[in-house]
Amino acid sequence: MPELPEVETVAQGLRRTILRKKLKGVEVFLPKTVRHGDLRDLVGRTVRRVDRVGKLMLLRWSGEMTLLWHLKMTGQILLARPAETLVKHTHLRFSFNGLDLRFVDLRQFGYVKLVPTAEAEAQAEFRALGPDALGLDHSEFLERIRGRRGRIKPLLLNQSFIAGIGNIYADESLFRAGIHPLTPASDLSHDQRRRLFGAINDVLTEALSLGGSSISRFCDVHGKLGYFQTRHQVYRRHQEACPACGSVIERFRLGGRGTHFCPQCQKV
Repeated sequence: MPELPEVETVAQGLRRTILRKKLKGVEVFLPKTVRHGDLRDLVGRTVRRVDRVGKLMLLRWSGEMTLLWHLKMTGQILLARPAETLVKHTHLRFSFNGLDLRFVDLRQFGYVKLVPTAEAEAQAEFRALGPDALGLDHSEFLERIRGRRGRIKPLLLNQSFIAGIGNIYADESLFRAGIHPLTPASDLSHDQRRRLFGAINDVLTEALSLGGSSISRFCDVHGKLGYFQTRHQVYRRHQEACPACGSVIERFRLGGRGTHFCPQCQKV
């Protein structure tokens, strides 16, 4: 599933290309992709702003309408010339003057919701959603983690704790911080919490600078792949040598997710 760096990469691409553009037409090829609202209501409106909260993207339109967009596992938002042939699994098509915005989703889990802007943050997607991982300061992070008793990796994946971190960046952040994924959050020392906060910011910022991790079909709005997967130090590198100490990277299942770590650098 695209995580914070991937969704922000897409959002940045949209900010550079469709802001202040007026929608000429819209086509829905897979109705279940639209969970709320009639996209035809956007015709004639202009894109005013593109926001992102965690893994959720929000397109703000003139007339105080907001389109909530969740890519889920394999969703792609792609720009194309109007004459270009629709690729397989294209579910939505937004037509601007000389430019198409198309939503392609192999697994069909991604969706959009069109709501009045005043009601956007009241939608179910925002309920119990924690602060954005790149908008969190050190003191707030320490305050939020204080008193938490669960294991640290599931806590990082909990979007009500911090929004935007998924499996890739949880594994990479814990490795950089030298923390075992099964460590109870309540057992972390002040220094470990400080290192973890720094690792999360460093990993997400670096991943964003490289266009995210191109896993499960991810690409930016121009179809360009990200490159952070070439910098992964533990994620999907089990049975390879740890880049820090040379030990063999291990993998186990935690909450149905593959979890990667170095047994030497991340001792229990």
